[in-house]
Amino acid sequence: MGIEDQFMQLFIVEEEGNRLPLWDEWISRLERLMSIKSITDDKQKQNFLFFFGGSDLEKVYKKKASDNDTYKNVKQKITESFKAKYNSQVSKVHFRDMYQFEGEPFEDFVNR
Repeated sequence: MGIEDQFMQLFIVEEEGNRLPLWDEWISRLERLMSIKSITDDKQKQNFLFFFGGSDLEKVYKKKASDNDTYKNVKQKITESFKAKYNSQVSKVHFRDMYQFEGEPFEDFVNR
């Protein structure tokens, strides 16, 4: 491990809110580190991903893991798990719960 490894932080899976932008930023830093270290072997890339990502990130991946996953597939599966999921039932409930606030212009209410 070199000095550059000290600047790589664990990815915090339990972060509140939309984790996709945080994941995109973190994975780009990891890929930059692997580029600096001239890591091209697929298995070694996966090892770096899980070592620096931590056990929580590995748990996220294991839910969708398959035996012959490449680094690209692993990254894609983790990215998919961090994308916001659309739930039509929840959207309907939110829509039906909407009402115009007192003093709110009608155009603002409609555009909300």
